[in-house]
Amino acid sequence: MAELVQRIIKKYSTREQLIANGVWKNELYTFSNDQILSRKARGWLWKSLLLHVDEGDYNDVRHEDYELIAIPDISAEKTATDDATVGSVSQHRGTSRVPTGLKKITNGIKKLTPREVHTHPLHSAEDPNGNDGDMSLEDTLEIIDLDLSRLLLDEIFQKSEVHSQMKQIMLSYLVLSNRSGLPLTEQRFSYKQGYHEILGVIYLQLHSLVSSHANTSKATLVIYSKLMNQLAPTFYNETNLLNWEKNYFIPILQVVSPSLYTIFYNKRLNAHSNLIWLIRWTRLLFIRELSMNDSLILWDHILTFNYQLKILMTCIIIMLLTNVHDEISMIDSHDNDDLIEFMLHFKDDYAKKKIDILSICKISGTLCELWSYKNLNGMKSIVTDFMKANNKSIDPNRQRIENKLRQRVARSLNK
Repeated sequence: MAELVQRIIKKYSTREQLIANGVWKNELYTFSNDQILSRKARGWLWKSLLLHVDEGDYNDVRHEDYELIAIPDISAEKTATDDATVGSVSQHRGTSRVPTGLKKITNGIKKLTPREVHTHPLHSAEDPNGNDGDMSLEDTLEIIDLDLSRLLLDEIFQKSEVHSQMKQIMLSYLVLSNRSGLPLTEQRFSYKQGYHEILGVIYLQLHSLVSSHANTSKATLVIYSKLMNQLAPTFYNETNLLNWEKNYFIPILQVVSPSLYTIFYNKRLNAHSNLIWLIRWTRLLFIRELSMNDSLILWDHILTFNYQLKILMTCIIIMLLTNVHDEISMIDSHDNDDLIEFMLHFKDDYAKKKIDILSICKISGTLCELWSYKNLNGMKSIVTDFMKANNKSIDPNRQRIENKLRQRVARSLNK
């Protein structure tokens, strides 16, 4: 990796050049012979660009605003509080001391999933800041433990020391997001499913880069917080997610690809069902839809983007859809379930039809710039040219016959 880093430093004299030319003009991915896809190399890239850490100074992360919070011993504090309360009752009532083992029955019941799961995906949260489903510190740590135990990104997450690190980083981020000023045990937290997977991807890129667990945790916390500060308010809050779809995704899709807009927002279908797949695509930043290598290239661009993330996410999704435009067009327009099924298993079709992720990123960035200038014709022209180059034309008569055949088969099965 040292040789690759020296080549990068020699080629790009400033971080701005590295971002503009190395990442967004794709130079980094060609001259490095894919070495940049190694974890150490990408870890160095992210630290250099986001933390302003110089080469060779991996262990020095000076960000005083990002404090690592020690995990409190909830059980010890709870026992001490219960003992004090029971002792006070015994003293005032003159009765014998009640054993501290007698607790509320609910304390012994594990809350295996966060409250968010019990809410309909289209539920409108009352708090515009995304603090729906607030939980106590004890419940939050319990759910974080459960999610981390099921994290399958890499075997490293099965190690107890890594689990503890991840738990501390997550709690530190939640406390940093709260900024309530209340004592830790009195705060309420809005942990959501998916937070741990985003954290896991970042941790994997950094853990082998530094010699100290503390430095790994600090660097991971800073990068994770910077990403989540843009991601969480829009895509992890139901009300804001609906507003994003209404104000960005639908208008831009309608402009650049009227045919795809007609398919996904067919008046005869339940348009709100698109939230089923949009939630996963946006909240997990495509790690379920793309290979990990392609996902990380996307993340390189997301982490170094100058425009709002909600605009870039819109354009990336639309470009991924245009790449499989013909396949989507073959889906029965009357069968909403088939369309949703296709979107939730996008990775299977993506594997059959290789996506040029570098082109996707570059064009998405251009679309964002054109959108900022309201150059709608330019946006449509770029997407149309991309579709012509990447999709084989389908005989419309053949498509019509195949759709009718599928409809007949479906009707016969329902009889």
